Amino acid sequence: MGFPQHIHGYLQGAVQAVEEHGDLSADAALRAALAFGDQQRTRYYQERLRSMERPSRMLALAKHMVESGKRIVFWDEAAAAISATEGQDVLADAVAKGVLTTDEYHRVSFGIPSFHDHMAAEVAALGTEGGERKRSVGGA
Repeated sequence: MGFPQHIHGYLQGAVQAVEEHGDLSADAALRAALAFGDQQRTRYYQERLRSMERPSRMLALAKHMVESGKRIVFWDEAAAAISATEGQDVLADAVAKGVLTTDEYHRVSFGIPSFHDHMAAEVAALGTEGGERKRSVGGA
């Protein structure tokens, strides 16, 4: 459709809500559309991570970013947060697969704020589950 998947999900959700619940108020239809869009966005982010060779390494980076309060970190800092031995390779793979973005100053981020927030929520879920994950990030 030409829209990023998460935006397409919001639009599709709005159309579905109106079609299925024509008698609902506009507010209820909008809430239904937003809920559907949230589900689509989560699936989109999970698919982005699954495309990587080692998606679980992104949790280490996300944890570092959450703990340091940063949304953007320099490449070397990001690589060190991931792994002393394979950090550079993982970063290169993540950038190539569109999981991370980089800029002219050699800084990396998860790109859009909602993807960063998604990864921060994944890190928080790890902390509240005693180290065991109920949800799977990228199947890892």
